[in-house]
Amino acid sequence: MLLVITGIGDGTVDVLADEFSAPFFRFNLDDFASYTFEMSQDSWKITNPTGHSISSENASRCFWWKAFMYQLSHDKYVKEELKVIAENLYSWFSRKGLIVGNPPYLEKYLGKLTQASIAKNYFKVPNQKICWGGLELSSEDPGKNWVVKSLSANLTDSGKALFTTEIKVNELDPKYPWYIQEKIESLSDVTILCAGTNYFAFSRSRESLSGLDWRREQFTNPISWVPLNLDAKINEKLTNMLKDMEIDWGRVDFLQVDNELIFLEINPNGQWVFLDGQNSIGLVSKVADYIMHGSTH
Repeated sequence: MLLVITGIGDGTVDVLADEFSAPFFRFNLDDFASYTFEMSQDSWKITNPTGHSISSENASRCFWWKAFMYQLSHDKYVKEELKVIAENLYSWFSRKGLIVGNPPYLEKYLGKLTQASIAKNYFKVPNQKICWGGLELSSEDPGKNWVVKSLSANLTDSGKALFTTEIKVNELDPKYPWYIQEKIESLSDVTILCAGTNYFAFSRSRESLSGLDWRREQFTNPISWVPLNLDAKINEKLTNMLKDMEIDWGRVDFLQVDNELIFLEINPNGQWVFLDGQNSIGLVSKVADYIMHGSTH
């Protein structure tokens, strides 16, 4: 049986539930008190509020998806304990090679600059740096335009988010850490959802964007994502890059410039349902099949 470790408010699992071809068990980490849980060094068992159970006896694979604890009002200590407990459970599957998708901590060893270092062997990659305390630009850099981006995607204490924003490097406050990237002029965003050996590519025009980051306008701008056919050469590059990264799941973001893809980053557990929200081209069904039957590691 498939175990999905997630959160009670996650809509993606709600969508997938109708497409899974076999019974699965949803463990909402932020609703832990509604379950009974027991784990020893040899075995474990979880029972949900309706009395259904999953255990070390019948579990066959595990998929970790957005197990945030925003709705959990308990003390920070309790949240941290639950996080470690969930990671212990996840590691049980990992040791047995029963993981599908990516672990929640993947970016700890596949960070943005590591991704770029690997990706440049297959695609063009913009110059990028992490810095504070002043920035030494190489001789060719001063003529470039730069944007600042968030590495963690976390909110500030006041609830604000840092989206991709064009900046002047010499105006950055040296007391803070910054992730800057060369600005690429492009008319189209391209994102590719990778699920095993299946790649689902989509493009979106940037012509009507009021800013640089399409995520800021995801729910307000009517321009939609359009399915995109990838040629064999791009497929081969993508396959080899993912093999180098040792992953087979994630959403890869590019900018398209003169019919060439410029690599930006890979979101190891990035949202994807918005690409085909009505399952018109069968994206949800195909992802559900990957999670239920695709390769494990």
